[in-house]
Amino acid sequence: SAVCIEWTNLYGEQSLGELLDAVSSGSLSFSSLLPWRQASTDPEATYFLPKPLLSPLATTYAPSIKKKLKKISFIAADQISHYIAYLMRGEGSPELFSAEFGMPVTYDRVGIRDNEQPLPYRVTAWRFFDDERIACGLYWLVAISDRSLQVRLLKTVRSLGVTGIGGKTSSGYGTFVSEHTDLVHSSSAQAISSMLNHPNARWHMALGSVIPDIHTDLVILQNTDSRYLLSSRSGFPASASYVDATTGRALKRKNCVVIREGSCFPTALSGSILDLSY
Repeated sequence: SAVCIEWTNLYGEQSLGELLDAVSSGSLSFSSLLPWRQASTDPEATYFLPKPLLSPLATTYAPSIKKKLKKISFIAADQISHYIAYLMRGEGSPELFSAEFGMPVTYDRVGIRDNEQPLPYRVTAWRFFDDERIACGLYWLVAISDRSLQVRLLKTVRSLGVTGIGGKTSSGYGTFVSEHTDLVHSSSAQAISSMLNHPNARWHMALGSVIPDIHTDLVILQNTDSRYLLSSRSGFPASASYVDATTGRALKRKNCVVIREGSCFPTALSGSILDLSY
């Protein structure tokens, strides 16, 4: 949604249809934001993917091991096959797949808008490690076939880095510096590229949140081999058309339920785009 909002700010609301058409036709696809990590001793960055939501087949897991597995959210891309081997046959140790990227931080703020008296509140943010020992951040996988669309999308992401992403951009949070690179410069990036170009794989994992297509994806969701979790999404549309005429405040859009990243299916989902306006 942040990209759509920034795209509209740069190119106008009428041009948003071109971006949506590219997604609908399959000429543009992308993942959610995912973490990367590079220690000062590592010659290259390591890119992480969502933990596959597969059920362990090995029956020798102690409760402490299950807790460790549950705490893992992301796994290095070149370790995905080892993680699956661990689930299926118990080979290895869960400590091999855990990684830290940063820590939550809390800031004190004071709200004065629409308040008769200043009201203190706290903002919790995530701070990535960035020092002489280790650097971390987020990356975004994008597959695009239209050169003109690619140029405008890159411009949109660079502009978004100044505007910021997340829920507290008005307080100065969420800004970033973007870099553009191909999936060839590290072993984990090459692992991602290899898995993306494997259409006949046994499992197809969602790298971004997915709204399933009710006509083509329902059979896949009903397959007993499918493993997925659902998440509810809500928010406010960034449009002057959805503002309360009396108070001037933005109106909420319709809620929706999405399939979460890391969900695994025997066949790739088609996905769909929903109109969440009233």
